[in-house]
Amino acid sequence: GSSITVKNDSGSVLQFSSNPHPQHTDERELNLSSLAPGKSTTFKVTNAGTYGFHNHLNESHTGKLTVE
Repeated sequence: GSSITVKNDSGSVLQFSSNPHPQHTDERELNLSSLAPGKSTTFKVTNAGTYGFHNHLNESHTGKLTVE
């Protein structure tokens, strides 16, 4: 598994979640609890692939994560 760290550098709470919104079913390991401003969390992804993710609290904030 690959270790991934998510850090919230914004001024708002975020919730890192896998696509699609709002089901979050593409990769359940990406679905994290809410993260306060300035906080970070680390998790492991065990399945190789490319996964879309978004901030569940503001779904216009998106990205892709590739795990090899």
